[in-house]
Amino acid sequence: MPWLQHASVLNDSAQRRKRLYVVLVSLQSVLATISPGSRWAQRLYGLLAEHPSVPLAGMGIPDNWYEDDFWSARLA
Repeated sequence: MPWLQHASVLNDSAQRRKRLYVVLVSLQSVLATISPGSRWAQRLYGLLAEHPSVPLAGMGIPDNWYEDDFWSARLA
């Protein structure tokens, strides 16, 4: 996620809506370190799939987020 590499991303008003997504990525990164067998990414995917009417863009979650290399490796 190239846009996460810049510290200004959390201060940029245009990027503020992406804060929840940043938290989700951070949580998954921590879990991958402290609990490598965690199924949290699969549970997140399932939860979002169960509620397709929830606007993901409003949470900063990009379309097809699960296809990103970061997530697809954890959903396999």
